[in-house]
Amino acid sequence: KKRLPAGAFLVGKPKAGFFLDYKASGVSEYDTYPSFMRHVFEMQNSTGSLSQECQLAQADGESWRCILAPYAAPFVNTPWFMQQSRFDQWQLLKEAFLPCMADEPFSPPYPEGADGRDNNCTTAERAIIERYGYEFMAQLAPVMAASDANGGFVDACIIHGCTTAEVNDINKDQAFQAWMDATRQRVGSANQSW
Repeated sequence: KKRLPAGAFLVGKPKAGFFLDYKASGVSEYDTYPSFMRHVFEMQNSTGSLSQECQLAQADGESWRCILAPYAAPFVNTPWFMQQSRFDQWQLLKEAFLPCMADEPFSPPYPEGADGRDNNCTTAERAIIERYGYEFMAQLAPVMAASDANGGFVDACIIHGCTTAEVNDINKDQAFQAWMDATRQRVGSANQSW
């Protein structure tokens, strides 16, 4: 923020970056995404680059958790607006270890044949997808409740990235603009955003 022009209005807009603290059923603790990220934290000596406030808030020996979004996001001081699917395709493939995600079409986890949509996932895999979506929302809810400065557009499409979907007849761009307008009003800034 110190390098921005005086009066500049800065926000973050993370896309598909809210990765869960998630352990897939039947997978050893060592083979989980959080375990991989703990290794990254230690290998890269990330203590100096992650929020000190976040690290201090963790249990002894658990500061590595600040590399994971559910722990780090509450300590981000810049207002942010996330764009994310609760059924993130990459996460379902790499965190939930669902092989059907490698070839899954980008559509919600409909049962086979629903509305003419094909689905590569078995009934058991679709149940895991649905549970993952609930877990995503459960880990996101306290993060969003911690600050009224942040917002998001969270859809239910199987995709890693952005979607053209609408939620309540509003697309991601319209939602972001409404959040920006409200955020500017709240902080009393009509300056250009950067």
